[in-house]
Amino acid sequence: MKHLKTDGPKRQELELLLSRAQEPEWFQSRFGDFTADCLRRLLGLESMAIGLTVYDVRLVSGLLQTRDYASRVIRTDLRLTEWDSPAMAMRVALRQERRHAGERAGESSRTRAFKGVRVCS
Repeated sequence: MKHLKTDGPKRQELELLLSRAQEPEWFQSRFGDFTADCLRRLLGLESMAIGLTVYDVRLVSGLLQTRDYASRVIRTDLRLTEWDSPAMAMRVALRQERRHAGERAGESSRTRAFKGVRVCS
């Protein structure tokens, strides 16, 4: 901070931003063990996004998936013996937390994604 040669409100704002940047992401305390390294940055950036655009004709976006749909999608990537495992339950819970992360910020992720198109879950 000394090198930036700022003081007053601008310095306070920069210090606040620095402290927030050092805080753990929303998913790390609960889902850190079940989150692939390649997804950690995506999850952090996704929760701060102003808008999201997703094009995928094969699957409903993870941000729009119901618990049952997410469970069935995740099962396609697991062995039969893993279907009722704690890892399976945590993956579904992570998907649901992603879905609701935008809602906690005050705006529905479905509304943000579709801007007025009603999506039933």
